[in-house]
Amino acid sequence: MYYVTEQSSDELFLKNIVRVNEASVNQGKRFTLFSSEPTWNQAIEKCLEKKIRKIQRYGFSFDLMAYKNRKINI
Repeated sequence: MYYVTEQSSDELFLKNIVRVNEASVNQGKRFTLFSSEPTWNQAIEKCLEKKIRKIQRYGFSFDLMAYKNRKINI
């Protein structure tokens, strides 16, 4: 699994993403790449062309205080 953020104009880094993707596919492994930046999404789609499948990701946060203060029904 990989997560990219910040500057998306680094051509060398984009080439490495393509290389890692191809190596994973050739080895029959899963390649998962996360991004929360629209510019990264565009750069990824451009450099990996039709080699990837875009899926929706959902984020969750655990609220420890809400968990500790919950009412337990028995």
